[in-house]
Amino acid sequence: LIWGGGPRRGEMVEADASAEAVAFMGELCRRVGEHGTCFCFEPLGPEDSDFINSALDSLRIVEMVDHPALRVQLDAKALVENDEAEIGLFQAVAARLVHFHANEPGLGVLGESGAVDHAAMGRMLRDIDYAGFVSIEQRILNQADPLSGVRRSAEVAIACYGDVRGPADGPRA
Repeated sequence: LIWGGGPRRGEMVEADASAEAVAFMGELCRRVGEHGTCFCFEPLGPEDSDFINSALDSLRIVEMVDHPALRVQLDAKALVENDEAEIGLFQAVAARLVHFHANEPGLGVLGESGAVDHAAMGRMLRDIDYAGFVSIEQRILNQADPLSGVRRSAEVAIACYGDVRGPADGPRA
């Protein structure tokens, strides 16, 4: 389950928000750990959230909770917005990374904004031997033909992420 966006921390000091997140997620993970449920904080850009804006923020909370039911998720557009689309970041989170959102600013068709280098993102995932999920995150762009944009995004996802090894038996994109 991906926890992204939503309510902002508002007036709460970031250190207090982090402490509350660690306490809450620690208790939640203890309760659901035996169910096979996995939670991930989704680091988002500053326009989308004022808490967990960096993949390293997410990793810090995951390490503090230190429970297998809490892991790291990366989001392509947020990596770009937060200037984190680099191999060092992927290497830093590799051991706890279980999910990757292939997306674009505004959640448009993959590759159409020119802002996200999906080929580079796929290479970085392969470079860290990533074995988690890659999913397309996209909004409906055409009510009359809602799958046309998804088809175009699927072509980009297969080309850029299709040989990333999934958690079970083969490529996942």
